[in-house]
Amino acid sequence: MEKFSVLYFVEPMMGLGSHYWAQVLAKALVKQYENVELTVLIDDLVPFSVVHDRINWIKLPVCRNQVTEHGSLNFKLIDESGHEVDERWKQARIDCVSNAFNTIKPNVVLLHNHLSGLEWDKLIEFEYKTLVDLAHLAPWEPPVLASSMDFIDGFENQSDTEAKEYLCKVKEEVDYILVCGASLDLFMQSCPLAAQFQDKLILAGYPVDSTPLLPLAEVQEPEVIVAAGGSELGNQLFRAAIEAFGLAQRSPNCLLGQHPWRLLVGPHLKAEMAALQAMAEAVTTATGTQGRLIVQPTVSSAEYAARLMHHCVASVSQCGQSTFVDLERTGVPALVVPYEANGMVQEQLYRAQFLHNSGRGVLLREQNLSASSLLAGLEQALAIGPKRIGVNLTGAEFVAKFIHDLALSNQHRSSSRHSRQIDTHLRARQPSGASQPHFTDTPYLYR
Repeated sequence: MEKFSVLYFVEPMMGLGSHYWAQVLAKALVKQYENVELTVLIDDLVPFSVVHDRINWIKLPVCRNQVTEHGSLNFKLIDESGHEVDERWKQARIDCVSNAFNTIKPNVVLLHNHLSGLEWDKLIEFEYKTLVDLAHLAPWEPPVLASSMDFIDGFENQSDTEAKEYLCKVKEEVDYILVCGASLDLFMQSCPLAAQFQDKLILAGYPVDSTPLLPLAEVQEPEVIVAAGGSELGNQLFRAAIEAFGLAQRSPNCLLGQHPWRLLVGPHLKAEMAALQAMAEAVTTATGTQGRLIVQPTVSSAEYAARLMHHCVASVSQCGQSTFVDLERTGVPALVVPYEANGMVQEQLYRAQFLHNSGRGVLLREQNLSASSLLAGLEQALAIGPKRIGVNLTGAEFVAKFIHDLALSNQHRSSSRHSRQIDTHLRARQPSGASQPHFTDTPYLYR
């Protein structure tokens, strides 16, 4: 059995969802293939949950996107101390990436979320370019794969010269783009400009963690779960949720007031956490509901889906990609309030509209968010009840097999990169959507 190595660069700034997907794919690769050696380049905002002798986690200097005091994005990289990064910091990241490539000599390079949004992608283009250049100059010519979310930002304007130029570079840099979503048509709606490299797009489906969902007997009292990833961008949603909890307590016939509410806040947001906890304490003291409104650091993605979300009364979220997958996996009633940054960010809105238009949940636009609108939206979600769209949830297994087959075929390839054609046997393996997890007829139960 021929061994093969994979270098997996996980795009920073996309928060807990990126870490979740990296772990899901890492587990799928080593589970399916005993001959793979996987190296993951990732920052260290959260601890890793996958420990395996064939997975090497390399921690890069931490960075994230700057958020203003009003909760908007500045699209500037800041380091762990909150300072804008400089050329020295960038060189340290480049050195880490280069050393990893030259040491591992990978058979395949995977760029996580290389297409996530124009403004995001430009911030770390220096790292993508480093890996791409190394791969293109390497004598063994490792193929370069890019993964993409189901919907992306900043590419919807077909007359945008900057977007066109960026996508032209992507077209030349990568061999395949694995779209982790429901359909290529939906992806193309958010990025019509991708038509110029449509022959490189491969539909992968959504990656899903394999952690079993807990049986109902192991779950305590069902809760309303409010989550917004790991960044400061959920503060407005959390504050509205706390006020909505108080409003529910003052409404005698409100079913939602009879259940505990749990808010899951980013683990590194110490000041925001303290402020939200103080706000929650004031509300519970005023309504005599101490212990019924919990504000805590977010849990691991596996625990979030398996324990908290699986049997919750309803979910409130911004409809990030990993949360969307959890909603589809569990089928719980959903209210989604996508982060839009006054129209600057569209990705979560695209996904939320897809969910809403599928009759799966309720969409509440950010500009209409208040305690009363949140509570009303939750009541509408309860009226819809448990439901699933039926998207493909075998993305991790598909990507693992695609990487395996590509690595082995490339080891026996003699043609140069520039004359390489899309392999029809690889393209034929795009998931049809028929292979789905099996759900019982009982709401919330998954096996």
